[in-house]
Amino acid sequence: MKLQAGSLVLVVGFGLKTGVSIARFALARGARVRAVDSKPAEKLVDSLAALDGRVELVAGGMPLAALDGVSLVVLSPGVPRNGELLCEADRRGISVIGDIELAFHFARCRIAGITGTDGKSTTTSMVGSILEHAGLGRIAGNIGIPVLDVVDRMEPGSILALELSSFMLESVEQFKPEVAAVLNLAEDHLDRYPDMEAYLAAKLRIYANLDATTTAVWPLDSPWSERFARAVPPSARRVTFALQDCQADVYSRQDDTGRLQLVLAGKPFLPADELPVLGRHNLRNALAAAAIAHALAIPPDAVAQGLRQFAGLSHRFENAGIAGGVRFVNDSKATTISAVATAIDSAEEGACILIGGRDKGLDFSPLREALTRKRVTVFPFGEARDKVRDQLGLDDAGESLLEPAVRRAWAHASAAGLPQVILAPGCTSYDEFPNFEVRGEFFKSLVRRLREESGDG
Repeated sequence: MKLQAGSLVLVVGFGLKTGVSIARFALARGARVRAVDSKPAEKLVDSLAALDGRVELVAGGMPLAALDGVSLVVLSPGVPRNGELLCEADRRGISVIGDIELAFHFARCRIAGITGTDGKSTTTSMVGSILEHAGLGRIAGNIGIPVLDVVDRMEPGSILALELSSFMLESVEQFKPEVAAVLNLAEDHLDRYPDMEAYLAAKLRIYANLDATTTAVWPLDSPWSERFARAVPPSARRVTFALQDCQADVYSRQDDTGRLQLVLAGKPFLPADELPVLGRHNLRNALAAAAIAHALAIPPDAVAQGLRQFAGLSHRFENAGIAGGVRFVNDSKATTISAVATAIDSAEEGACILIGGRDKGLDFSPLREALTRKRVTVFPFGEARDKVRDQLGLDDAGESLLEPAVRRAWAHASAAGLPQVILAPGCTSYDEFPNFEVRGEFFKSLVRRLREESGDG
């Protein structure tokens, strides 16, 4: 690892929280830091100020000369690995890694890595709740907590659970977590990857360096299960999970009274109705978290207590309240087709669902069967409303903005006695909102207004 006192480290992508954490980590070890970012310097003032100006900044582009004298390149996960600057670093023989790889080389703690297309944040947070209850560790990574901000504070033997995106995994080399979990795989980020095979390959890098001291976790009931299994080195231990009993290590089944139980190694350890979170998909997330905790040798009673204490994440199938007898669910984070399909699967029969926003090139037509089966009514909105209408065969032209779409869905549900209105957009928020969080908060505030209008407030 060429990070040492006096060496020059190049941080690529400085305008992000991760870029600042990389620079801070390198400076703390006596390295000199140069940061390069395509944004103009005036957009990076706060990042520079956070480090007291101790960073040499190259802004407004990524010139190859930024590599001069550099011994190590560390890039933020949003930066594509195939850019000209990074290709030139490869030609010069300069190591290019991400913050996850850098943290791994300095970590004294145990590490669990968690990736997948959907449910990463929720599952990682469930594992975090288990770790917190057991006094064993914490979470970081793609969940919004840069790993380099916390890795030095982890005690030897403690556990750091990391949410890992495919972008992060593109830049690992020797990274070897004690437990490596792939939760699922579905179409996403095809604006970054040429095809699903390339996207899958990025995800499976989490398994690349596993050995007999490590454990791989994956879903046994996934269509991709065999591909996941083939990617695991033969010497690694294996722990699997599934929604129902199919020879997995962790699954759910009904007991003699008809009550659904979470089962670990053949023994029930938690009734499913004691999970505070809504939806069938959150049952799956809980099973995945239990499998990861089992691989970390955490006792079942501690797993159960941690899951009981997890109240859920904002904007992930979140209970947004009841107005006029209709329950509202905020799933603003559902920006992939598979996430929308999961929301439909967890919806009550006859629910209303809001789909729309800014299109990111996904195909909505695979949702047709599930919508018909659950008798779900779609209310399209935003820039993508015409595409949603056409691909789902709807008569409804939709609304350009979210609020009128919500009001129409509420009026329809109220008049027809339907149980739910769910925001599961399947699109980014950028046509109307700066991010999915702002969109979700707007949705929740609108529900509060509807409650007042209906006399429930």
